[in-house]
Amino acid sequence: MIAQTITCDVCGKQKGQVNHWWMYLGGEMFSVWAWNDDAGEVSHACGQECLHKALDKWIQEKVSETHTPKA
Repeated sequence: MIAQTITCDVCGKQKGQVNHWWMYLGGEMFSVWAWNDDAGEVSHACGQECLHKALDKWIQEKVSETHTPKA
């Protein structure tokens, strides 16, 4: 079995054994889950600080989408 290396999608930290990681998806809605080794294609955050940064980025993208003039 090949061990999968997981890295934080915000800061790049590599996941160890004892971490408080989160999983998230940002699309039309921002969804968050506690860590689960069986997750599919999701983004990873190594803790609350990086999870908050990911949420802030998602909010800014949504604000930009709603305030971009349409041609």
